[in-house]
Amino acid sequence: MSNIETRREILEHSFWLLSQTEIYQYLFCNTAGRLDGPGKAHNHKMLCQNIIAITQLIEVDDAYDYQFTHEGRPHKIGSGKSMYEFVHRHTQCLTDNLNVIGLEPDNYRPDYEPMAILFRANFFDLAIEAIDFWKEAEVKEITHD
Repeated sequence: MSNIETRREILEHSFWLLSQTEIYQYLFCNTAGRLDGPGKAHNHKMLCQNIIAITQLIEVDDAYDYQFTHEGRPHKIGSGKSMYEFVHRHTQCLTDNLNVIGLEPDNYRPDYEPMAILFRANFFDLAIEAIDFWKEAEVKEITHD
């Protein structure tokens, strides 16, 4: 039996299980000699959708357009930004600075396993923070209608 105790740990472990392939592919796309912009963009999009799907209990394919609902009606915050846009933008501070997890631009043979674990933890923390920001803004918008 696993030693996972909190909801956050369950979410983080679920994110890891659902996103391992995308995390490794994302790191591969950013390795010196393999730089792949379209692959990087696709995997970043999938990681954002995966975390939204897990936290909101929706299908991954529905996560891109997910809207907060209040009393059965969908709402977007005043800026019109979806949860996906918040998560994507907020996680870019990690994806634009991969040296934080040890992926150096001139390293042609990085050790991906420890980087994947660090990437997952950092990405998860940033994504959850973005989701919380989005929900707070959304609730404020709804209560001021």
